[in-house]
Amino acid sequence: DSVLLIGAASGYVAALLAHMARHVTVLESSPELKELAAKNLNANGVRNVDLILANGLSDKHTGTYDAILVADSLDEIPENLKQQLNVGGRLLVVVGQLPMMTAKLVTRQTNTEFSTKDLFDTVVQAMPGVLHASHFTL
Repeated sequence: DSVLLIGAASGYVAALLAHMARHVTVLESSPELKELAAKNLNANGVRNVDLILANGLSDKHTGTYDAILVADSLDEIPENLKQQLNVGGRLLVVVGQLPMMTAKLVTRQTNTEFSTKDLFDTVVQAMPGVLHASHFTL
């Protein structure tokens, strides 16, 4: 499988994914965290991971994947990530705001159809730099 991980942190999750997947692409927006992950992955002999300094939620990164994991929580599921899934591909993302968030699994059924399953309630730190959606209406 080809996997996209958004958020490298120390590289631990990337290493776990690399053990199970053919190839892992990691998008990390922090130069310091990208360096830390690269150092840890290299020190442990993990070679099937590409670390890219990039905002994983921008439309600038293209590619298709069998699995996508977002390491931080988001207010909603980004459409551009869903579109990067291969048919049969899965996207795991924690969605919501404090005090309660939900881990969701999105599966691409066909080129135009997706299914979403709520897995469990949790709390995960919000993705840095992402503005919260406004729920105010007139």
